[in-house]
Amino acid sequence: RDFFRLQTNFFLTLMASNMGVKINCHLTDTVPVNFYGVSCAISGSGKGFATNLLEHELLSGFRDHFVEDTLVKKTAISIDSEAAVRAARLGITQQEAEDKLNRELASYGAFKFTFDSATTPAIKQFRHALLLRKLGALNFIIDEVGANLRANLEPLHAFLELYDKGLIKDRLIKSTQESVRYQEVVGATPANLLMFGTPSKLFDGASVEADFFELLSMG
Repeated sequence: RDFFRLQTNFFLTLMASNMGVKINCHLTDTVPVNFYGVSCAISGSGKGFATNLLEHELLSGFRDHFVEDTLVKKTAISIDSEAAVRAARLGITQQEAEDKLNRELASYGAFKFTFDSATTPAIKQFRHALLLRKLGALNFIIDEVGANLRANLEPLHAFLELYDKGLIKDRLIKSTQESVRYQEVVGATPANLLMFGTPSKLFDGASVEADFFELLSMG
């Protein structure tokens, strides 16, 4: 029961966080809705079947409408608003600012609704695209976590920074004609993480278990 409840909660939270829902907190102002969860069940419990059912039945209608309609409309509004601010700041026309923003957004690549592996630079790049759109979330799903944990330690360390408030520092790189350093966009991006699999693989009494508890000890 706990496994299926956790999986359901993740996908419900994923929908809310993609829509930019925030929580008012008297200690830290507002924080984006997010979810970090680890759920385990023995082999034969129906982990993959249940998760696919949730993702492709419960979530599919929302995902299609969000990506093809909501995100497109919100992106256009956000780019127009940001272009007005940058035009006034840089002393250029709004159309010039809008063209630059659209080129920048295109350089970040296509929107990814969920992903099962990543690199830290890719996470930061995608996060910039979300900040320009002012909508969407980073949704990281790791199946068979015991077998895939070590291969995903790099992005998991990035997600340690993103937890709760959706903030992470950018790496300073040299700006060239081929690789332009774009203007920083300040803001928070929701990050959701779901890791699931068999407990015997995750709690192996060896290196995988040690890596997992090290992540927990860091927050």
